[in-house]
Amino acid sequence: MEEKKIAELIDSSGNKMEIDVVTYLVSPDKLKHYVVYTKGEVRGENNNHVIYISRIYKENDCFRIEEISTDDEWIAVQRLLKQIANSD
Repeated sequence: MEEKKIAELIDSSGNKMEIDVVTYLVSPDKLKHYVVYTKGEVRGENNNHVIYISRIYKENDCFRIEEISTDDEWIAVQRLLKQIANSD
């Protein structure tokens, strides 16, 4: 079983949270970075894990996250995820 990667982030409201990192994405131009993560939440009959994706950046000694706010950015993130899914 793969070891969990735990990180502590600060959201846009300044709240600290501990997350389980699923994967990390970088845009082709290397200007935007994203983290795919879970907070251990499960939903539904099959107890599926709730997955989040946020833009991540470093400020001083902390990692902060911001919501993805535009359709164009969501499309770009979906492309990055498809690359991972198809990279076998």
